[in-house]
Amino acid sequence: MTRRFAVLLPACLMAAYAVAKAQPPDASAPKVTRILEPAPGATFPQGGIVYVQAEVRVPGRERLVALRAVALEVNHAVVSSRRWSPYVFRWDTTRAEVGKHELRVKVTDVQGRETVSQPVPINLGPRAWNLPPAPPGEPLADATWKRLLDVADGIEADLHLRHDRQGLIDNIDKQPVVGDDPLSGLADPRGPLLTGTYAGACAYWYATLRDPQSRARAHDADEALHLLSVATGTGGLLSRWSRQTTQIQPDEGQPGLSNWRQNGNWRWLGDASPLDYAGAFFGHALYYDLVADQDEKPLVAQDIRGLANRLLEHDLVVTNAEGLPVPDGDLSPRGLSRPYNAILALGFLKIAYHVTADKKFDDQYWRLIRNDSYHQKGIKPQDVAPEKWGPYDDYAAMLMYCCLLDYEQDAQVREAYLKGLDAIFQSNDKPNLPLSARRPLFNIIYKRFHPDAGVQPQAVQWLLDSRSALGDSEWLLANWMGRYYQIIR
Repeated sequence: MTRRFAVLLPACLMAAYAVAKAQPPDASAPKVTRILEPAPGATFPQGGIVYVQAEVRVPGRERLVALRAVALEVNHAVVSSRRWSPYVFRWDTTRAEVGKHELRVKVTDVQGRETVSQPVPINLGPRAWNLPPAPPGEPLADATWKRLLDVADGIEADLHLRHDRQGLIDNIDKQPVVGDDPLSGLADPRGPLLTGTYAGACAYWYATLRDPQSRARAHDADEALHLLSVATGTGGLLSRWSRQTTQIQPDEGQPGLSNWRQNGNWRWLGDASPLDYAGAFFGHALYYDLVADQDEKPLVAQDIRGLANRLLEHDLVVTNAEGLPVPDGDLSPRGLSRPYNAILALGFLKIAYHVTADKKFDDQYWRLIRNDSYHQKGIKPQDVAPEKWGPYDDYAAMLMYCCLLDYEQDAQVREAYLKGLDAIFQSNDKPNLPLSARRPLFNIIYKRFHPDAGVQPQAVQWLLDSRSALGDSEWLLANWMGRYYQIIR
């Protein structure tokens, strides 16, 4: 449930109930479950997201006791499923045809008995293309440009079909799903890192095109990051994955997925690493800068403040629920676990000061620079053993360099950050590195802060030449998606 939706939902339900009560009863079917939104006959543009809100009841009961699933069906095919209220579903219409479609909600209880709502017809109209600016240089015909965007939409649809778990993004290709429940696949211990990257990518997408679809996806991803903290029940403590259930799930014994905990109705995966925190800080920061309205900004700032406060309270050590250091979690000068932790610590503090204006974060940031040369310790050595600086370390450090170079004005400190950025980019731009292992986002960030560099993109040629800050379509790849899809002009 979103933070503001929790306030609006009761009012919406009461209003919908009042309207329904004033209508004559329909004797053809019992009012066990019904769709509140959208209204019958509503029209939406093809390619966007349609939100469906349902009210669920069981005959003879005042409240719902036990359900196996509540599913949204479009033309009798399941497109989304939830196991708890509020019953708000998302239908991504990227692959849907223009024309009429029928929505209904099917409820299955624990005995397997099913009840189905009355169908609600809606219409999908032709998509109105809002084309990003064509890149400079060789002109692209509108048909070519539209074809590239068609491919991009296909990738975005695959992202949500295969990797989107109610806003949380996983990195497991074609993972198994039990029945029609999109949450039943394997949890991904890199949930905050991947979800934060996607939240940032969607924020740039929205900043470029200003369309409601990109804003909705950015909001969902940022909300998922928020819930990763809510699930733990401890301020500033981040989970690696979370589920709103009291039942042990089949994947909880898998390698890397054994440290599950229970907090009320939430099950959450513990021992979030500094890399996970990097994803959360990055996603929250870009959402705050590029998407959040005046009502949302304090909520995002509250999440970032909580993460940064806990870090300061534990003397720059990332800790678990018991207050003990997680593996490689020491970001402090006295026990810096790994070199890249220096740049992560600076990034966390700089972002926290940027969004909260709390001077204690800025003071600690400058102490690390002046007393301990953190801005230089984070520069990747030219020849470093993989066990000391791995691919995910590059990934997290690159996200922090992006934010640090956005916010830092001191020329000498910026020069050190640019050297660190160069070192990571060059180590990931080796000719013998497999294409599938390269990080498209690294090119985008590098090109942004080195606009005259003659680097070649590792995926979409026109990403680097776009007139927008990080490329009109960084949302195509969200960095990690480059492992599965390569878009070639």
